[in-house]
Amino acid sequence: MHGSSLLLVEHALATYCLDRPHPAIVLDVGSLDVNGTYKHLFAGDDYIGCDLVGGPNVTVVLDPDKPYKMPFEACQFDLVVCGQVLEHSPMPWLIVQEMKRVLKPGGYIILVAPSAGPRHFTPDCWRLTDAGMRGLADWAGLWIVYCETVDALPWNDTIAVMVKR
Repeated sequence: MHGSSLLLVEHALATYCLDRPHPAIVLDVGSLDVNGTYKHLFAGDDYIGCDLVGGPNVTVVLDPDKPYKMPFEACQFDLVVCGQVLEHSPMPWLIVQEMKRVLKPGGYIILVAPSAGPRHFTPDCWRLTDAGMRGLADWAGLWIVYCETVDALPWNDTIAVMVKR
């Protein structure tokens, strides 16, 4: 995670997710602590971090042979946060679809992905603009509450806040 992503998620929580339950059941997809985490933003919530590899801030390690299937029941989480993950997936729409499956009706998904910046980690497959995030939401049947590409080099992050109807 990079600092601009943390600020965007913090802003999204304070501005667009005010009616979420407290305490909430929160899932962080791609939670491995590489350069920081979102965990402290969810103090008092039931926080679960999942990733394809184990390590700091990872509660549940996903099956690498089934990267688009999370070992959680449907409609389990009040909020799903996912930052700097979609660009590394060959099929990010399947991740969004699975996040929707585990999200309770009325729950929020917060996604952050770069629209620019240097290639990093392997694989590095995509850059997402606000139009790309809107396309992912439409494909998954999620409602967009907020979506913007922020001009802040080098990443020019795109953030989307979505709701499961």
